[in-house]
Amino acid sequence: MVFSMSYNTLQKEIFYDLYHTQNKEYFSTLQLFFEKHGEQIVDHFYTKLSSFEESQDFLTSDVVERRLKHSLLDWLLSISNFTANNDYSIYLEKQQQIGDTHARIQVPVCLVNYAVNILKQYIFRLLIKEEEEEVEETATLVNLINRIIDLTVMLFNNVFFDDFIQQKKDEQNLCQHYISHNLAIEFEQSRADLLHWQRELMTLLFYPYSKVSTKNITPLSRSKFGLWIEHRAALLFYNQSEVKKIKTNLYQIDKQLVEVIHLNKTEKWEQLAEQVTELDQLIITTDWLLDQVAKDIAKLENNKDPLTKMFTRRYLPNIIQHEIHYCLERNVSLGLIMVDLDYFKNINDLYGHTVGDSVLSITAAILSNSIRAYDYVFRYGGEEFLILINNTDSKNCQAIAEEIRTKVANHSFKDLPFIKDPITISLGVAMFDKHPDYEQLINQADQALYMAKKNGRNRVELYKAI
Repeated sequence: MVFSMSYNTLQKEIFYDLYHTQNKEYFSTLQLFFEKHGEQIVDHFYTKLSSFEESQDFLTSDVVERRLKHSLLDWLLSISNFTANNDYSIYLEKQQQIGDTHARIQVPVCLVNYAVNILKQYIFRLLIKEEEEEVEETATLVNLINRIIDLTVMLFNNVFFDDFIQQKKDEQNLCQHYISHNLAIEFEQSRADLLHWQRELMTLLFYPYSKVSTKNITPLSRSKFGLWIEHRAALLFYNQSEVKKIKTNLYQIDKQLVEVIHLNKTEKWEQLAEQVTELDQLIITTDWLLDQVAKDIAKLENNKDPLTKMFTRRYLPNIIQHEIHYCLERNVSLGLIMVDLDYFKNINDLYGHTVGDSVLSITAAILSNSIRAYDYVFRYGGEEFLILINNTDSKNCQAIAEEIRTKVANHSFKDLPFIKDPITISLGVAMFDKHPDYEQLINQADQALYMAKKNGRNRVELYKAI
């Protein structure tokens, strides 16, 4: 995991201030304290935390006893070991591993902070009781362990947020990938699967003399439709209210299915008819919700440029604002590259707009294949493109721009053999300077692009403030 320089420097300074030789005696006291009271602290911690409802998804008695108690005790002994913590990079790696684990199992930051508060308060209480006659030393020990734990939590949370943001970007990329592969067809198939399940159910329920059982009817959640919702739709559209409602309906339908089967067995036909009507209504609602999701997919697809399959300018404000907020919060760098096809008007005038469209489409594919999965490319207008490069510095951003320029200049455009003149691009690079208005960043990239054009085209220029 890579942190920005300012974060890493701050954490490093805190670390060496804490593990300074002047604190060596206090660390020896803390080490003895945790050797004596460690198990008691760990028992209290997990007893208290387990009673908190939000922790139930992450704690089971078996996991706590077999692994977590030992891990926490080892951690307390390790952070209080002065001799073992003489190398910041090793210390950092250990804490990041814990943060990575929290991120992988998606432990909420608020739960981590709540747990840390439980831990600290109990340690403080025992320290004060243990050293009640040494007031000054107790205050120093409390302050020291408080700062040590705060540093480790800072590192946990840094990793968690980095992983969380990366995960969201990956989910978005996954969603875009499937949308581009005509997910609407899958939705239509899933609707057909839902209606097929409904027809089979009605046939089994009302076929003369049939005696249905759970052996004959597959619960909707385990049918082709249910599995598609759980493993595809819920993954791609995890944050969409309609998908969440569909999953709720699946649970309700399966629950009602048990009652329907019982009424069929006991031949309570009137009650069965009422229950089937309710079940039918739930299925109709589910089908309608699925239709809404399909319409939303169509809207999302409409926001992509039909020629280049890139995001249009409509998406730019939301994405760039999000990235700027992330940069300001995490103190990382962001680069913007504005790209323009050289002499594109001549191509349109000489060969026609159909050829011009082909040049745009091929160039767009080169841009898309030259960036990382979590960067963004937009068709900004006409023959202009914008590329948003995350977590980069000026040197790297210019290198990416130069690589793209070279790829376009060296591309054969073999599908357009009648174009004799080389097709090239000019690029302007601007780095985010902490100004929260993204229009300023775009204007700076535009000025750099102007300089690239002025200085001969087919080149990269970096914006430099006057």
